[in-house]
This record gives sequence, structure tokens and C-alpha cells, in this order.
Amino acid sequence: IDYTLETPVGLRSFEARSRALGVPVRGRPAVVVVARDITDRLAHEAELRIAAQAFEAQQGLVISDANTRILRVNRTFCRITGYQPHEVIGRNAQGLVSGTHDDALQESIWQALREHDGWQGEVWNRRKNGALFPARLTISVVRSKAGDITHYVESLEDLTQSTQAEREIHSLAFYDHLTALPNRRLLTERLETTMNALARTQEHGALLFIDLDDFKKINDLHNHHNGDLILQQVAQRLRSLAEPDHTAARFGADEFVILMAHLGSDPDEATHSVERVADSILERLQVPFTLENRQYRTITASIGIVLFRAHQPPAKDVILQADLAMNEAKQRGKNRWHFFDPAVQKRVTQRLQLEEALKRGIDQQQFMLHYQPQVNAQHEVIGAEALARWPQAPEGAASPGIFISVAERAGLMPALGKVLLEQVCVQLAAWQHVPTMRHLRIAINLSVSQLFQPSFVSDLLETLQRTGAPSNRLVLEITESILLNDLDEAHHTLSTLGAHGIRFSVDDFGTGYSSLAYLQRLPLSELKIDRSFITDLQHAPNNQAIVETIVALASALRLEVVAEGVESVDQVQLLQARGCMLFQGYLFAKAMPPKQLETWVEHRQLQPVHAKPA
Repeated sequence: IDYTLETPVGLRSFEARSRALGVPVRGRPAVVVVARDITDRLAHEAELRIAAQAFEAQQGLVISDANTRILRVNRTFCRITGYQPHEVIGRNAQGLVSGTHDDALQESIWQALREHDGWQGEVWNRRKNGALFPARLTISVVRSKAGDITHYVESLEDLTQSTQAEREIHSLAFYDHLTALPNRRLLTERLETTMNALARTQEHGALLFIDLDDFKKINDLHNHHNGDLILQQVAQRLRSLAEPDHTAARFGADEFVILMAHLGSDPDEATHSVERVADSILERLQVPFTLENRQYRTITASIGIVLFRAHQPPAKDVILQADLAMNEAKQRGKNRWHFFDPAVQKRVTQRLQLEEALKRGIDQQQFMLHYQPQVNAQHEVIGAEALARWPQAPEGAASPGIFISVAERAGLMPALGKVLLEQVCVQLAAWQHVPTMRHLRIAINLSVSQLFQPSFVSDLLETLQRTGAPSNRLVLEITESILLNDLDEAHHTLSTLGAHGIRFSVDDFGTGYSSLAYLQRLPLSELKIDRSFITDLQHAPNNQAIVETIVALASALRLEVVAEGVESVDQVQLLQARGCMLFQGYLFAKAMPPKQLETWVEHRQLQPVHAKPA
């Protein structure tokens, strides 16, 4: 019989047993009753039931000994990891972690267990099938009365579903559901982050606001489903154009944005980089879009561009300015881009106009060559450098320093260089019939874009043969920067042309990345000392030392040395004293047209000149 009695110390539970005695006591039947207080036992049993129920909770539990050997795991642990109890009991609990965490994390966990008897954090664990999963891990230390560690209790919670939910929430909040591109909110955050970064680097960034032209007509003619297909394909093309540190985003409806970061501190270079991307966008949109297994006509876009640095202007104003610039592009005819900054747009417009003028000039043979003579120590003319002139250039663009650099950026140098080389070959051939000129060699600068053109060698050899120009009178001047692009290819090209007698000179020597490696490998004939070393030669001992070093190096390699920019007799004397015997500069003559040079060579008896010619 179990019963409860009120005792002086409160309610207590008892277990009682009774038996009748066979002998009456005091004439009455007697019963013996034995009672035992079971209150504490019942409480202990209740605690055990609660503990057992708690052990089979929704979290995975692992109990291990002081050596982290697993003693027991619950059903939830088995469900989460895929292991059965017999597969893990006896194993080291540390062996169940993913192996993706570094030693620093392990050390921080053990330090927390030693100092605080517990640790909690998020880790990567590995299931039995090898799959990684995110988990929240809690480790508690169990100590004896003496303070020694006896057990570790680990609680494991699978965060896979919550992590996926977080990702879905993040995606809904920051990404466009149709195109999977960042949305307006995320773009604004990234723009502000970029501007903060630019405050440290002092570089430029850019925002391109892209609006598809007449997109409403597409929806009206081909339904919204096909309109969505186009938007998805536009997103793919924009994503493919964006660099790793750029962001392509859908701003809304048929509006997209590309955020460009780290464009450098030079505004012209930054502007040119943005233009290339804008041109690429317009070109990629010209590829037909596929709609339900059939081709659709190309679409166009209007693009507004803003260059910015740090927080000038604020992020919200940058977006507004790009939008205004986009509207300006639409008003100017669509399928084009436009800068918000009037000054930038003016420079861009001027350069584009100059590029168009250059294209026309090349097609219409507007370019001509003037020749600046090169003389030796005896004041004899031994050659000339061909320098491009553009008599019909737009105002302010006649200087080669301007139109050559624009031609390089616009990719026009191969075409322009081919025209100029043609003129040089024609002139060389013509001078073979002029006794005073037939011995001259003509040097002309060669750009990197020319040298590495696949057809450059065959085109030049064909021109030499067609014009009848002597190849051994042609000198191609190259810069050290050309050689840095691809020394092996440069060696192949120069060796092929050198086998036909063409000579090579390194222009502006000493101002680039001088290297004995290319001087030794390439079939060079001469070095040209840059005018920057000649200008102040009389008063700059360092320049004199550099000149002397260049001459000595050239002599060791059996190369000629030409000093350019010579303007005084003192400079000639200093150069001669250091072994340089070939000169070019205003002291002798400016560049002049071919007929004038013929007259100059024929009638002028070169004597030491004491004044700079007019």
C-alpha cells in the first residue's frame, strides 16, 4: 500500500506492507504493519523520468567523458547526422566536426571550456554522407565535487532550414525575383559602400543608368511573358559585362544600373573605361533576343553616366544625376550614352568628333610626313625621321601629341600607321632616283598596336615590294614599353623583318624599363637618347653620366647612338666627348616636307651652327 501522510516535516510518501499474526493479542486478531518512507526515492525517479524525456529533446545531445570519448547520443543526434549510436559511441567527439575550421577556433573553444565551463557558437558539421550543414553547438562541462572534469555535454541544433530561410528573406529583400540581379535597395547600399572606399583610395567610380528604349511596345506587341524573357536576357548580358568589383542591378521595370568602382585617379582614364563599357552594352543589345524559339529584332538603350569620387555628391544624388543624363540621351535620339557632367561630356564629345575626323582623315589620305634630318659628327646628313602632320586637323588637334594619342585610344593606329608606312616606302623609292638622297635612311615610329597586328609583317613586306623601296633604308623606331608586352612575339616579328634588311631603333631610350635582356635578344641597330637627357646637358652632371653610360652600353653591343633634341653647339661638343656621333634636333633643322628637305640637303653645306635656326 502506498500512501501519503502529513508529518511534522510536511507531506511524505510511504510504502507499507502488513501481515496478520496467527496469535491473538489481548484477545483480538493482530496485524503487523511495516512502513518505509519513499519520498526521496519517488523524487529521484521523477528526476530520472524528466532527464530521460529531456535527453530525447529536439536538439541533438552527445555525452562524452573527460577524454571526449562519446558515451551516449540521443535519437535527435542520429536523425540530424545520419549516424547510429553504435557508430559513434567510443569515438572521439572532436572527430565529428567538419574539418573546415582552423586551429584558432579550436583553441578558443577549449579556452572557453577551461575558463567558463562552457562554449556556444555556430559551426559547420558533417553528416554521415559527407554533406556539410550549419549547426549551433553548445558545450557544457560537468565537474566532480573535487572540481575535476568528468563529462562534456554537447547540444547540437541543425540550422539548415533557418539558414535557408534567412537566405530567402535576404534574397527577397535585396534581389530582383525576375532577373536575380541586385535590386534598388542593395544597389544603393553598395553605392554608399563604394563611395566610402573611394574616400580612402581617392579613385573614381561611375554609375551607368540604362533604360531600354520603347520597351512598352515590346510588351504590347509580344505580351508581358516575352517582355520578361527579354529582361532576363538583358540581365544576363549586363552581368557578363560587369567586372568582379562592379555591380549590375535591376533598378525597376526596364531600368538597369551598372556600378563601376576603382577606376583610378585619372579622370580621363576613368572616363575612357566607362565609355568602353557603355559602348559594349549598346553592342551587346544589338544581338537578337530569343523569344519562344524565334528571333526578335534587336533593342536599343539610352544610358546616363555619372563619374563620382567619395561623397561628392551624396549617393542619392548620384542616382538622380545618372537618371537625368539618361533622359538627355533619350532626347538626343536614343541608342546612345550621355555624361551628366557638362565638362566631361564636352571633352568626350570633342574627342569623339576628333576620332571621326581621324577616320575621315585616314580614308581621305589627309596625313602627310615631314622629315627631320639626322647628321653625323662631320655634319653630313645620314638619314631623317618621318614625323606625321595633319594639315586639315580640327582646331587644336594638329599636334601629333594630341591626334596620335587619340588614335591609339580609338584603335586607329594600325590603320594610320599603315598609311604612314606606305608614304615612307613611296618616299624611299622616289629618293633612289635622287643622287643626294638615295643614301638616306628614314626612321618612323611604330606603335604597339601596329607591331602586334597579325598581318603587320606580311603587309609591310608587300608594301616594300610593291613600291620598290629599299628595305635596308627603313628604320622602325620602337619604345621599350612595346617590348614589355610580349618579348617573344616582338623577337619573332623583328627577326622576320630584320632578315629582309629592315633596321630597328629603340626610341626614348632610358625613359622606360631598360633591360639588357631585350637589347641582347632583339636585332637592334641603334639607341636614341631621349631629349629629356639632352635639354639641360651642360648643367646636369647626372645627365652627362647617363649619356656616357648609354653610349658605353651601345658600344659594347655594337649599336649606334642618336641624340635627339639637340639645340646647341655645346650639347654637340659634350655628346661627342662622350662618344655620341649622330645627332637630330633644331640646331640642324626642323622637320620639313620632302621637297624642302631635298633642297636643304643639296644646297646647304653643313657647317658648325652657332644659333638655333628660325
